[in-house]
Amino acid sequence: MAIIANWINDRVQSKIVDKIVEDTHTDLLAEDEVLKDYFPQKTYNDRNFMGMVVEKVRPEAATIGYDGKAPTTTAGSFKQVVEKFAKLGLDYCFTEELQFRMEEVQRMAAIQNIGVQDRVIIKDNREVTIPGTGSQLADFIFGKAEDLTFGIQTNIDNMAWSIIQSGKILRTDSRTNATISVDYRDAGATYNFFPAAGVPLTVEGSSYTPTTRTRYTWNDYTNADGILDIEEDCEGYRRVNGFYPKAIAMSKTAFRHLVRQASTINYASTFSTGITAARMSYTILNRVLEDRGLPPIQYVDRLYDREDVNGNITKVRYLAEDRYVFLAPNMGERAVGTTIESKNGLYDRPKAGIWLKTVQDPLNPVQDIMQARATALAMAINPKLLLSRQILWTP
Repeated sequence: MAIIANWINDRVQSKIVDKIVEDTHTDLLAEDEVLKDYFPQKTYNDRNFMGMVVEKVRPEAATIGYDGKAPTTTAGSFKQVVEKFAKLGLDYCFTEELQFRMEEVQRMAAIQNIGVQDRVIIKDNREVTIPGTGSQLADFIFGKAEDLTFGIQTNIDNMAWSIIQSGKILRTDSRTNATISVDYRDAGATYNFFPAAGVPLTVEGSSYTPTTRTRYTWNDYTNADGILDIEEDCEGYRRVNGFYPKAIAMSKTAFRHLVRQASTINYASTFSTGITAARMSYTILNRVLEDRGLPPIQYVDRLYDREDVNGNITKVRYLAEDRYVFLAPNMGERAVGTTIESKNGLYDRPKAGIWLKTVQDPLNPVQDIMQARATALAMAINPKLLLSRQILWTP
């Protein structure tokens, strides 16, 4: 039959679909402020990533006499990374019932000599909408292109957040049993920026404990000192990297625990009188952090839909509710490669980006399938810049 496939792949509708994919993708890349700034997305005309994972060091220059020879530094290192991009895909099936409905709509449109969907034209310098038959059905079909684009980008973003929180990607898709396993952590490093909850960082081979104290759960508002927890982690980070992170990402739940702590209120009272838990705010907390020379906090509470093998959907967080992570420029990127499906003809080259096409189901001719494909992988360009802390709190 391929009624829907033929309609979508018509020159006019095909351009609309391409624009939907492009516009949706552009909007999605701007949606996550953290990834946009610290894990930017780049495209490559290949299905492999060939780049460098670097350990950036900036040693002090030597003092030399005039006509003297400057020393050569060997500080810093890099290792070449060649990783094959993961293949990502999602399909939507247009059922026999939808095929019948589309055929009826096209037939009615032909009788009335109008289009299947609404059209907007410019007449007398103003926009005029020409109604079509079955516009809701056309919008539904076009909406699936948007949904599939969203699904591909969700997977890419999920890989990036996995690296930010654990330094690796280790995922097995329950629907396909396909596994992605990439570990960017340095097994020989003298630091550990992914400690267990309540455990100090490891810096220069030993626990970094500038103060001898007990780390309390963040919802023990009387005893917890979340600001000091963050400050000690920032200081350990600086000792390894030479600078503090640019920002700290956490959930609003973690933020609410932090601002209710008596220690946080006490810090705030040094520059503002009458501060109480009820008066604490995002602005005041970041002022406290700034006052102590610490980076600001960014909320991250984005959710995505995860589907299991039975088709059940659950809402899942990108960033765990009980975790904060450090952010720094050039910490990583989301790399998108080419798809073989985008190749047209023997001599055409595969194209980079999300590929979308609607075809007749070869196993069931009364159904059409809209296919979305991409190859992609999130990369930690400088793993030393990653730090992730599980926050102590009791449910």
